[in-house]
Amino acid sequence: MIAGTDRPHIKKVKRALVLSGGAARGAFQVGVLLYLEECGWRPDLICGSSIGAIHAAAVGAGLSADSLARLWRSARQQRIRTFEFAPMMHRLFSPREPFSISGIESIRRTLLEQIDFSRLAGSQTAVAIAAVDLATAKTVYFTNEEITVDHVLASAAAPVFFPWRTVDGRRYFDGGLMANTPILPALARSAEQIAVVLLSPVSARALPPPFSFFKIIETAFEMMLAGPFQAALDAHKAAGGQLPGIHIIAPPRMLGLLSLADYSRRQVDRLIGEGYEAARQVMEG
Repeated sequence: MIAGTDRPHIKKVKRALVLSGGAARGAFQVGVLLYLEECGWRPDLICGSSIGAIHAAAVGAGLSADSLARLWRSARQQRIRTFEFAPMMHRLFSPREPFSISGIESIRRTLLEQIDFSRLAGSQTAVAIAAVDLATAKTVYFTNEEITVDHVLASAAAPVFFPWRTVDGRRYFDGGLMANTPILPALARSAEQIAVVLLSPVSARALPPPFSFFKIIETAFEMMLAGPFQAALDAHKAAGGQLPGIHIIAPPRMLGLLSLADYSRRQVDRLIGEGYEAARQVMEG
């Protein structure tokens, strides 16, 4: 486990891929992965939070972008099975279980079916996924050799939507709470080239000022998610580090807060297409 960023002895990498959290918006990352796979851009290190952690573990274990696209196109059915009213009400009044709207067993089974964790442990592609330790409120990073399905679920344990996870006696929340775009391991390993996949245009381009109530709330929410990413870059520079070449790949538009929970085939197809095109423009530009 990497706690924080102090790891002077770790091996440097040439290319790193950083995958943000963003729930159903993660379909955008699949489009990016399809393009990167097609053009032969292979990362030595993949960092991820939340849905980005799921993708990082899957790719690190050898799952193809095409396979991920097929899974996403059936995600609506998978998502529905995570919500059951009776178990939710039981959790609401239980003093022993963390409350969550959704259960995780369906997702856990899918991850075990699709990700070969033994292959991930021995993969030549380094993987680092973020989670937040509930006791210390600090971000920790789990790496290939230790990552199990429970570490991945811990990184994706969005409060209220999914229960926090206990791993090796410690409780964890979603990594996106503190490091939604977990670039620190890539900077710590002195990556020469980093592709950062955001799930919002905030931080990627200038945006028009918001005026309506909902646009102001949305913009503020996206800025809070982007804050730790910007802070990591600023801290790295303040410590005398040189920023490598960073390619930021992001949606061309604000996606709206409801997009976080929209697993419909329509949104999935649209985001996969936008991710592919955004990656093509950035990497070829």
